[in-house]
Amino acid sequence: MELSNVIGESVADAFAAECQVIQRLLWAAEAADVDGYPDIASTYRSIAEVKQGHAQGLVEFMYDPDDTSGNLDSFINEVDVSASLRTKAGAAEAAGRHDVAEWFEAIAIASERHLERLRNSADQLR
Repeated sequence: MELSNVIGESVADAFAAECQVIQRLLWAAEAADVDGYPDIASTYRSIAEVKQGHAQGLVEFMYDPDDTSGNLDSFINEVDVSASLRTKAGAAEAAGRHDVAEWFEAIAIASERHLERLRNSADQLR
């Protein structure tokens, strides 16, 4: 069933928020492990796993699991962010944050590789 624009935006926003929290929890788990707090790390990972289920439930409202070709097209459109990342890298460089600029550039390069793999997969379907 098609979602209205308002509901669709709400689902997308909630999905993005869940994904950000998951990544922060996984990062914090690694940091807690390094700091010698394995029980806290385990708690972070456990919460991240539950939140991953929440995110999975939300993504099922956003995409059709029976439309591999359409999903590939969606991913191709969403993954093509290298130009935006390079703009951000330029702004970070201008602000003197070479470390952040390098990270944006590394992500841009990886995104281009991901995009190529997705396009190859799409070509196999056609």
